[in-house]
Amino acid sequence: MADNKILKKNIQNLINKSGISMRKLSLAIDATPCYIQQMMVDKFDPSMDKLYAIANFFDVPVASLFIDDNALIQEIDTYLVYLDDAHLEVVLNLTKQLIATSSQK
Repeated sequence: MADNKILKKNIQNLINKSGISMRKLSLAIDATPCYIQQMMVDKFDPSMDKLYAIANFFDVPVASLFIDDNALIQEIDTYLVYLDDAHLEVVLNLTKQLIATSSQK
């Protein structure tokens, strides 16, 4: 089974914000009543048609289900658009160094 921690976190956040139960969401996407609950506890990976149905139900892009909704990343992203190519290259190299350092720990 694929590692879907971000996907599951995002679906759980959407469920929490909407106040809908996992059972009601399962039924709303034309699945068995326990589909979402079982998916969330790693019984199986969701099918693409169910992912589209979930995104459609919450009126969000499917891609947003897979993106880490980290506020810091969003803030950094707003500044990156103002950088020229040379500065973007510096940021890219610093990011690569940070990732390499973090993975060594």
